[in-house]
Amino acid sequence: MSNELSHDTIDLTRLRWRFVICAASFYVNVITWGFISSTGIFEDSFRTTYELSSFKSTLPGSIQIATMSILSVFASILTIKYGVRWTTISGAFISSIGSILAAIIGDYWAFCLFYGFLVGTGETLMLVPAVLAIPPYFHSSRVSLATACAVSGASIGMLGIPFLLQYLLDKYGLRGATLLGSCLWLSVGLAGALFGKGVTSIEEGEENNERFSNESFKIKAENEREHPTVTQHRPHESNNRLIYSRRTSILPTSTHYHQHKRLSSLYPQHHNKDQLIVNTPIEDRSKSSLNSSPIIIKSHTFQSLNTNTHLIVPHNDHNRLSILAETHTTDNVIYKQINLSEQQSQVQSNLSENHKYFLHEMITKIYSLFSINTFRILIISIILIWSLDETNFLFLTDLLKSSGHSEQKSTLLIAIIGIADLIGQLFFGYLGDVEYLNPFILWTCTSIIAGLALSVTPLIGSYNIIGLCIVFAIHAFFLAAPNILGNIIMIEVVGMHRYAIAYGFSLLVSGLTSLFGYPLLGLLKDKTHSWTIPFALVGSIMICGGLVAGIIPLYNCYKKQRTNSNY
Repeated sequence: MSNELSHDTIDLTRLRWRFVICAASFYVNVITWGFISSTGIFEDSFRTTYELSSFKSTLPGSIQIATMSILSVFASILTIKYGVRWTTISGAFISSIGSILAAIIGDYWAFCLFYGFLVGTGETLMLVPAVLAIPPYFHSSRVSLATACAVSGASIGMLGIPFLLQYLLDKYGLRGATLLGSCLWLSVGLAGALFGKGVTSIEEGEENNERFSNESFKIKAENEREHPTVTQHRPHESNNRLIYSRRTSILPTSTHYHQHKRLSSLYPQHHNKDQLIVNTPIEDRSKSSLNSSPIIIKSHTFQSLNTNTHLIVPHNDHNRLSILAETHTTDNVIYKQINLSEQQSQVQSNLSENHKYFLHEMITKIYSLFSINTFRILIISIILIWSLDETNFLFLTDLLKSSGHSEQKSTLLIAIIGIADLIGQLFFGYLGDVEYLNPFILWTCTSIIAGLALSVTPLIGSYNIIGLCIVFAIHAFFLAAPNILGNIIMIEVVGMHRYAIAYGFSLLVSGLTSLFGYPLLGLLKDKTHSWTIPFALVGSIMICGGLVAGIIPLYNCYKKQRTNSNY
């Protein structure tokens, strides 16, 4: 029974439950990126509602995207300290409150503050934990594909959310659509409740579970040899008996053993071998993941605290000597289990110690990242590629209008971009797990192609809408590679133990650039009265980012040759 329960625990928390984690991350990406891809639709609504220039109409969306990136390192720290679940739920409520306040006040600057800043803050508190939750639940050989499956929710969101928001804008106006959009943010909180509490690698978790299971099995076998009557089934006893099971508390974040320590401290008379606990209800108020109601055990029953066996206790008040012997024998099991559970929980308690120096520790970790040469090169490439990668969404509606096309076709283009992005994420996510393919070379080639496609977008869009759709699809397909490969490349460069803080810092630096980049692109369009130069500039920056990333495999090759020459 011990082996069976241990196997079920690993299956649910690490094998089967990880697909629930992936599905929850998928839904978070659906809603969040659906709203991000709709910034161009809202930008057009801002311009028509408040009669603004291109510079001012892009400001709320720019603030939202920049805030999402800048606060990502803060979201990483919160995820490490408080867990994926509560960080995601907090982000959902913050975005919902921001949408409600912007809709109620209805002023342009209210949209900049609440719809831009608050919604952007909530987005980063949802997206960063959703991405960080994936790698620990999957082996290193499947991290890229698992991340691609979860992040592909962004493509599904691009297919549906813009159409929904466009319908709400046409029917209820800007304020009504913003108010109804808050309901979608609240639904993300429900998905966030499915996440686990912390981030622990699957290999470490399975190793701890296996070691804990082996120790528990030894304790059980030892006590069965010493007192075989404890777990022996008695067919002549009454059928009114208690079968106590822990299967309801093996979800990833449930507390398995807090009730042991609480029970031993509240009822020390249980240690007395000459005394029987009579008419003393034992109340366990530990909160289980599925059932938080207290468990009441009276004098005619006895609750075993051995989590690896189902102890069957007969209902027989008259045979007190037998119950007393069983109670005394089970004491050894209880306190060995308590000591063992304390050793296991000590690992988790270490994560919450030294709160006073937590921020200093995070700053030290960020500073230590710059001692890695390849990380410094990678950060430069990320700034150039990720900083302005939302240009096709933010300026899409204005680009269609300046090219002589209908603004209503923006939702169709976003859907096409979403389909191409979905195919690209799955395709490059699979290629990222292929051993003989260098992810840095793949990153470089796809970034260059995506930059070239974006550079010629205004020129081709001036001829026909079909060519514009094809160019946007090519750009989205190849841009999916840097977004997907960023996770596995980051893990390869800094290691899994520094992945969370490195991922957040990379979004921080790219967000600082986008905070000023998008408004400057709008200002450049107002000065030149054309989108040709802004789009060509962004495409050139992406090409430079890809070329910078190409330095990393050359540096690694040089370092390897230098090491071999020394030997």
